[in-house]
Amino acid sequence: MNFGNSMKKIFLLGTLTLFFVGFLFAENYYVDAVNGSDSHLGTSPEEAWKTVNKVNETTFSSGDVIHFRAGQVWRESLRCRSGAENMPLTYTSYGGGAKPLFLASIDLCFENFWLYKGDNIWCVIPASFSTGRTPDYTDVGNIILTKRGNTEKMAAWKRWSIKELTQQADFYHDTKNDLLYFYSEENPALLYSEMEAAMKHNIFLMNGCEYLIIDGLTAAYTGAHGAQGSNTRNSIIRNCDFLWIGGSHLYTRNEKPTRYGNGIEFWGESRDNLVESCYFEQIYDVAMTNQGPDPCLVRNIVWRDNKIYRCEQAYEFWLSNSESRMQNVVFENNECIDSGFGWSHEQRPDKSGTHILAYAMESKEFDIHYRNNIFNNARIAMIRYYNTRLPEADLNNNTYIQKAENCDKLPLFYWGNIRATWEEYREVTGNDKNSTFTCE
Repeated sequence: MNFGNSMKKIFLLGTLTLFFVGFLFAENYYVDAVNGSDSHLGTSPEEAWKTVNKVNETTFSSGDVIHFRAGQVWRESLRCRSGAENMPLTYTSYGGGAKPLFLASIDLCFENFWLYKGDNIWCVIPASFSTGRTPDYTDVGNIILTKRGNTEKMAAWKRWSIKELTQQADFYHDTKNDLLYFYSEENPALLYSEMEAAMKHNIFLMNGCEYLIIDGLTAAYTGAHGAQGSNTRNSIIRNCDFLWIGGSHLYTRNEKPTRYGNGIEFWGESRDNLVESCYFEQIYDVAMTNQGPDPCLVRNIVWRDNKIYRCEQAYEFWLSNSESRMQNVVFENNECIDSGFGWSHEQRPDKSGTHILAYAMESKEFDIHYRNNIFNNARIAMIRYYNTRLPEADLNNNTYIQKAENCDKLPLFYWGNIRATWEEYREVTGNDKNSTFTCE
């Protein structure tokens, strides 16, 4: 008798038994924004809860699954909780239709919201809105507009004083007095069929979470981040959409305001996380990022099979502390299209328009891999490292496409003070030996 093999089988059976027993006692919860009630049990579609706030206030067990009704909308942030190994806590959908939609915006498209102040300036008081909640109106980062008779979305232009409001769809948020001003030739609600004021609220909150799954949800219309977490571990975000994100005020330095807003941000410590099969469109800053100023470990982070369209940057990282470590960060099989051609580019003072961005990279370990990606058309650069460590990165089997004649002669690859063409970049760094570059 092979005692070692027998013990392995017993151990495996025991582990599987614990795994299935855990799921046997796991509970399913349901949330229905139209027909639900927070007084319900929440444990069946017929007894569904109504609000995200009810979900946020509930203590769940590892392995529980929270289902949001497809085709419905919540104007609330989701505060995610942790599960346990082999028994993650899952937030997903149920029913047919569009992915459940989470917004951090206020609908301004009501004629009686607007008060005419003269000289084509209209004013609305955000705190007077009837929204079913009392959020912290720290800043309106963007107003997403659709003209009546049209379907194409556009961004209003954020200004920093009333005096700067001179053109249609300029706006200014006086955060001190909580007043929103909008330049329009007539009542804005008569000109637009959609006016969504994106507030400074993260939509999916993941701080300190582990063994978490977010699957098949949409985050849109926020001035801050779509999903954000520090010290997030062993977690998965998949099949989610992140649309029209960012634009809120982060800080003012030397009298120059800086805005921000990312699709998914892992801040500081981040380990064993996967982001896959997500869609990102019209992000003010970057679709996906790892970053942080404090000593931290960033390990086994995989970004794969995602599509990034018209964001200012597709993927960014920076770790500015010399005690930080980066181990096995992988960006693979992603499709990045028209970086720098989104709504934010013209409004930004710091235009970058690149697929890959890296700021300060002082970590004592640097292990990152970009492979099997499609980088299709960038406004300024294919890759933009503000540090000199690009030759240390591993890039290969990527496809680069640029919409410009003789683009192979353009300096589209930046690192440190170097601006290089395709062949110069490959020769100096040794990267992308099996990759291709095409002009269209």
